[in-house]
Amino acid sequence: MARTLETKPLPSPAVKAYQAIRSSIVRVRAIGDGLEYDEYAATATGSGVVIVDRGVILTSLHVVTGASRVRVQFEDGMESDAEIVTRQPENDLAVLQANRIPDDLKAATLRSARHLIEGEHVTAIGFPFGIGPSVSHGVISGLKREYRAPEGERALSNLIQFDAAANPGSSGGPLVNAAGEVVGIVTAILSTAEKAGFSGRRSEMTFLWPEGLWMLALAPVMVAIYVLILRQRKQAALAYSNFALIKEALGKRVGLRRHVPPALLLAALTLMLLALARPAATVSLPTQHETVILALDVSGSMRADDVKPTRLAAAQAAARAFIKDTPSSTRIGVVAFAGSAALIQPPTRNREEVLNAIEQLQLQNATAIGSGILVSLKALFPDQDFDTKAQQLRTALTAGSAAAGGSGRPLGMPAKPEPKPVPPGSYKSAVVILLTDGQTTTGPDPVDAARLAADRGVRVFTVGVGTPDGQILTGEGWSIRVRLDEDALKVIADLTRAEYFFAGNAPDLKRIYESLNSKLVMERKKTEVTALFTAVAASLTLLAAALSLMWFNRIL
Repeated sequence: MARTLETKPLPSPAVKAYQAIRSSIVRVRAIGDGLEYDEYAATATGSGVVIVDRGVILTSLHVVTGASRVRVQFEDGMESDAEIVTRQPENDLAVLQANRIPDDLKAATLRSARHLIEGEHVTAIGFPFGIGPSVSHGVISGLKREYRAPEGERALSNLIQFDAAANPGSSGGPLVNAAGEVVGIVTAILSTAEKAGFSGRRSEMTFLWPEGLWMLALAPVMVAIYVLILRQRKQAALAYSNFALIKEALGKRVGLRRHVPPALLLAALTLMLLALARPAATVSLPTQHETVILALDVSGSMRADDVKPTRLAAAQAAARAFIKDTPSSTRIGVVAFAGSAALIQPPTRNREEVLNAIEQLQLQNATAIGSGILVSLKALFPDQDFDTKAQQLRTALTAGSAAAGGSGRPLGMPAKPEPKPVPPGSYKSAVVILLTDGQTTTGPDPVDAARLAADRGVRVFTVGVGTPDGQILTGEGWSIRVRLDEDALKVIADLTRAEYFFAGNAPDLKRIYESLNSKLVMERKKTEVTALFTAVAASLTLLAAALSLMWFNRIL
């Protein structure tokens, strides 16, 4: 008796990995300037993965950078707004919290990448070009890679290189092993031309009035009219019997040269038609920052020498290099804070005065980061009153109330109107760079102070200097370990739409200031380039007229 065996093919590793994690994949959309970009163009679409079943999502920071609103879509189709709760610029990571979540939301399993090896199979899952979720399978090509963006503004280390397909929109999606465990987050794409680009946003051209592009149909019409005119001229030509007379009248042969001015004119008209559609592109432009406030921690812990020669000396050296490279038109002020804060150098364009102020910094006791932020704000907004001593900041304007701490107004004087809050990061005329190494021990809550800065649109870039384990400082009968409170500094930067940087040694600190300088001198932003199209069109028109006049003694 014979028996037939019916066999079924085993699922591939990619199928198993996708089935294990599919319910945790989310689409992330960034919305900015009140307009939602076309998600199918992937200009503001990325991916993410649920890591806590309460709606906590991990994605790439560059996917949501600059967004005024973030939307996420879960596997079952539910959409929700999400808030950015944590930013890690040094790892290009962001943590989102969704406002609404499905009842049966499942979190992905995270796995340490320490045990990965080259050649191991991995699967990348995301929404390339806004379509998906899509699955691509490959192997690990390398470990502990380093990457620096073409502009030099972003450096990442300890990266996983893999050969699975990834396209714009894949950023933020998980990279999983055969068991469906997350071992990494997709962050960058390297093309065959050896140019790297982050996959959440692309610097492609868009049009603010795309309906105007239909007028480009006039370009071939103008070409047809030109050809028709040439044919009519040929048919209307006179017949001469004396060929010598014809040759003398023609002079030198013009050949194809006669078509050059009309071709230039046609190109100019085409550019003018494109300009009517109001083209826009992401370009690097000079910033409008007129003032930079350097807020430096001078508490006793800055004498620690885990950053050579000492934390304070390294901070002073990096600040001097930063000041040297800033444009001469930028005003720089210096705030020193320890147990209290003071503006030791008002904003000025005199670089010598700023350098002298930094050289004269003296160590003091305690750390009041909140006071440092408030004094920096006071330097930027001298007409407003800030309470630098209160433990709880209910408002930035004290207006002489009993809790004002001595910054009040005389009796009978009308109270100053409170400033109207503006979107965080929207104040483009000034920034604050806060450098510290320790935890707040006195003064106002630095988070409350950061909220006041956010209400005024001022970005506060934070730089944490020190080593992960800190250092034990000793004195007469006492010893204390000075550690870096990174969490508080990240919150300050996040609230004000700035960035946090970690400096574990003097070279790191110098590189951070160089990076900040590049951010403050030039920044990439989307802007309308209609004027550029119009200028090029006008130049081509003038060139066409000049060539026609030089060759044929007529304008066209």
